[in-house]
Amino acid sequence: MSELQIKTDIIGQLKLFRSSTFIDPYAFIQEAIQNSQRAKASKLQVLTDVHSDGSYEITFIDDGAGLSDPEDLFTLTKTGWDNDTIESEQPFGIGFFSCMAMANKVEVESKGKKYSFDYEEIMATGTPSVKVEDSSFEDGFMVTLKSFVPDFNIHTFIVRFKEAAKLCLSLKCSIDGESILPVDYLRPPETLKHYRKVRFGTVNGWIGPSSSSWEGAIKIYHQDRFVTDLPFPGIIGALSVGLADLTLRAPDRRSIIEDQKYQDFKSTLRESFVKPLLIKMIQDPELNVYQTDIANMYLSVDDYADKLRYVMISSLDTVDRLANLDEYDLRHMTREELLDLIESTPDPQEIEEPVDLIERTIEFKPSNRAINTGSVYSAPLASSYDNPYVGPVKEVKAKSKALRTLNNLAKKRVLYYVTPRDLATHRNIIGEALNAGIPIVLARTELEKRSLESKLRAIRVSDVTYAKKLEIRVTPDKASLKARRVGRLIGYLLKKMEIENIDIKLGNIEARHNILLSGDVVASTPTRLSIARENNTIYIDTTSVNRSRVLNMSDDRVDIGELFFLMGRFDELREALTGLIKCDVSDVDSYIIKSLASIEASWIVTNRIAQEESPSNEP
Repeated sequence: MSELQIKTDIIGQLKLFRSSTFIDPYAFIQEAIQNSQRAKASKLQVLTDVHSDGSYEITFIDDGAGLSDPEDLFTLTKTGWDNDTIESEQPFGIGFFSCMAMANKVEVESKGKKYSFDYEEIMATGTPSVKVEDSSFEDGFMVTLKSFVPDFNIHTFIVRFKEAAKLCLSLKCSIDGESILPVDYLRPPETLKHYRKVRFGTVNGWIGPSSSSWEGAIKIYHQDRFVTDLPFPGIIGALSVGLADLTLRAPDRRSIIEDQKYQDFKSTLRESFVKPLLIKMIQDPELNVYQTDIANMYLSVDDYADKLRYVMISSLDTVDRLANLDEYDLRHMTREELLDLIESTPDPQEIEEPVDLIERTIEFKPSNRAINTGSVYSAPLASSYDNPYVGPVKEVKAKSKALRTLNNLAKKRVLYYVTPRDLATHRNIIGEALNAGIPIVLARTELEKRSLESKLRAIRVSDVTYAKKLEIRVTPDKASLKARRVGRLIGYLLKKMEIENIDIKLGNIEARHNILLSGDVVASTPTRLSIARENNTIYIDTTSVNRSRVLNMSDDRVDIGELFFLMGRFDELREALTGLIKCDVSDVDSYIIKSLASIEASWIVTNRIAQEESPSNEP
């Protein structure tokens, strides 16, 4: 049995370094910085030079430990680093060859030796060799890159190096004498109002809200090197990670492998940091910019419902103050601004000059008893009152319970809510509900709306049908002489108005004003009703008649007090007779008044005749 040996194609591998191994052709910048860090260097300087033929030369110089074994540098997959570095950083041993992506010639100098590597020569000869010669460079490590590929751009290199150098917190970097000041990427920007520090495993950094819901990414760093952006809609941040937390793709570690560690990492970030951050800032108007997406992507109603604070609609004055605001302004008001608005009261007036406080004596007759009033008069100083008593000016403090919790709304049995847009368009319905004692709450944001609908099953006022209904029930009652007399009086009025075929019945009228929302009675208030009608029957309430000024007698003559009885119930009378009167609807009131006036005239004539026929008037 024969055997085949597995061999490495060095030439083929070198070709891959240039064509596809390294995703970023400028990866050699990061590799140079990282090698200096691993060599425990304190500074790294970069020098650029332009030759007369237009070609470039770039030199990296650090003061690190230098090159101990040249074979470690030029042997694929062999790192040459100490055990601690290998265990913590897991170097791949091919980072040096990232230079091949852009430079054809590479020179390395350290500890009195110079090592030259020519990519084009190797490709032409097929022999991967390194030239070695003496050098005056002793301390540290120096790499010079020459003969760049056509795609190389010196300006891009300078910008990319400065960006990478800013992240080096432990290494002083410079380029052509310009020092690069480091930036602490693990510190949130001062302009960011809300943020949360992130620490778990070897992860360290911060997260915060982005300016929009559809944009957002967390920048991932490893060993002071930018790796990639981790998509997180609505969230920004910067995190330094270790290889135990995420698997970074070899060899340049510029992307993340989406394995189980990746899934666990995102889950921990979401549950332990993103959600607490959003819940903490749930009442901040900044959240309104992307509230819908946040509620869908990160939070459930149970996460934030009890953290919200709601505005109870207390009066139409509150409705008008809120409706006068721009909808955007109302949605984005801070808690303090909202409290000032709904609790605003006129400021007390300050007195402009000293006032002597003198007690007034008021005399009461006939007892002539004098008392000391101590009353507070609001009349001006120039009034007829002498030296009015002016009370002290008191500061009005805001109520602490103006904003209600969800639990408080549940106790008040809140069933309906309005949005800022509903305040003006549904003012009448809101007013009727408030008069009926129906609690209504303002839902400023989408989060508040969802909480009310989910936890309280509350309904938006604009989504319900609104109706007022008068419910009337007539029960039998013994008719008194007064009731019968009113019945005849209304019958007399019907004749005057030429209304026929109408039955008049007596009984006890029970009436209630009901308010219905979507067909359900949500409020019911008893009301007194003296006259009611259904079809061709007019009902007269015996209870109210018995308390009236109607004469308790069977005399057919009409008394003025009985006309007052009808006039005092004009609205009920109009309601009962509308549709029966043969005239234009707009003339119903005047027609009823004319008919009553005719009865009054008849009463005057009848009364005068009665007086003339009385025996006391005889001579």
